[in-house]
Amino acid sequence: MFIGYHSAAGEHGVLAHTINGRAFYRVKINDEVMGESDIYAAAGAEKGTQLWLVSGDNILQQWIARYYPQTGYACVKRAISQTSAESLSPPAAQQLIRTQAQQAVQRAHRERTSRIAAPYHLELMTAKPVLADLFCLIPGVERGDAVMVHYTAPTMTDIVRLLSTFSYLATTQN
Repeated sequence: MFIGYHSAAGEHGVLAHTINGRAFYRVKINDEVMGESDIYAAAGAEKGTQLWLVSGDNILQQWIARYYPQTGYACVKRAISQTSAESLSPPAAQQLIRTQAQQAVQRAHRERTSRIAAPYHLELMTAKPVLADLFCLIPGVERGDAVMVHYTAPTMTDIVRLLSTFSYLATTQN
């Protein structure tokens, strides 16, 4: 269950980003735009874990309904912009999430919840060229253009590790 999630980098929605909003402008895997919900659902699917519930705003709700129709959703806010939303009160949001989680556990679907399959080809658009320079210091990372890097991995765990490393490296740049 993913609680408090948001839309992918480069998409509309409250706090839309993928892992590091200051460093990653857009993340694609196997030519598909990916948000954290997609990446972590694929990582879970590799381990045999299904995605039963997501909570977030109404924009992410549309994304989840499109790509993961078997997954429950608790819509706790309406996106107004990148930085503002009309939210349920905390007690109302907690109750909605609790109710939806109970329903998701009762349904307990067994469908694979991943939009993509191995091998995984990552295409990452960085926020600035210096980040692409830095990321290309990692063996296997290839430059696409001034702000684009590419990497292919056999598992989503490898992709998650690489994105985490990129995110940490980005903190060294102002």
